[in-house]
Amino acid sequence: MLNIEFYKKSWFFKELTLPEWEFLFKEWEIDENLYIIESWEIFILRNINFNNDYKILWVLYDLDIFWEWFLNEEKPKTVSIKANKKTNLLKINKKDLDLFWKKHHDEIDILYKHIIIFLNDKLLELDKHTSKMDLKLDNSIGSKLLDLENNTKKRVVDLDNYIVSVYEIDKFISEISIYNNSSLFKLITKFNEIINSEFILYIEKNLVVENYFTLKYDTRFPWKMLDDTLEIKEENDIYKVLFLKKENYYIQKINVLNNYVWFFVIWKKMEFSYNEKKIISTISALLASVINQKMTIEQKDKDENYIENKESY
Repeated sequence: MLNIEFYKKSWFFKELTLPEWEFLFKEWEIDENLYIIESWEIFILRNINFNNDYKILWVLYDLDIFWEWFLNEEKPKTVSIKANKKTNLLKINKKDLDLFWKKHHDEIDILYKHIIIFLNDKLLELDKHTSKMDLKLDNSIGSKLLDLENNTKKRVVDLDNYIVSVYEIDKFISEISIYNNSSLFKLITKFNEIINSEFILYIEKNLVVENYFTLKYDTRFPWKMLDDTLEIKEENDIYKVLFLKKENYYIQKINVLNNYVWFFVIWKKMEFSYNEKKIISTISALLASVINQKMTIEQKDKDENYIENKESY
């Protein structure tokens, strides 16, 4: 159950009242927030012609969530949001949600689970609605509406995959007790399973010698820690030094220690979709936080050993 009172007391969520029949935003506008309905109801609409005639896609009620646009806040919205009655909302933007996630892991887990259940319910609704429309809509307008339903369903499926993937890796990270190479490599292997790729290569930057990197891990050999030195002056060099063809590979940069760039090189049999790239980017950012934590601990151990050795002389 969502803890609305907890959200309201935190400074991460902001309260908002939408008057009856007022639009929160319309198609092609920009909005950067995730919303939780605290009371009453919201219409999610799609404009079906140039006369401002709207089709109701969904009706959302208390504790329902709408948020798809906050994942791609720079893109115009493909639906309109309108209050059927005076409606109270809680909103949070992507930046604050990231901060909320770092501070309140338990609460964000509950929120993610609620989103997943909500998505599954909407998928069932779309399945029933689309099956009824299949027999009735055979003219051009009907075909457009059916395309609309199918496209909406695809967006819901994509977002479902996104939320489930992020939740899985977040849960895996929360169970790490020791931050070392072993736990990191297990995490990368889990990453590989979640995105269903053939393999992932993990490449670290040499912190001393410029343009030199080390291939540390290959998910095809989970029992083996690698130490292969690579000279990489630009991104295209990665393919050359690893003897890879560019087809179906995806290179994901990750920032470590605020200055250095590490890489994940990911390969799968099919070309990566936009949603898969979005999942990879988000999970990579979470893994970067683990790498930072691991390196911070390793540096602390080195400093302590140095002090101990110095005092022993």
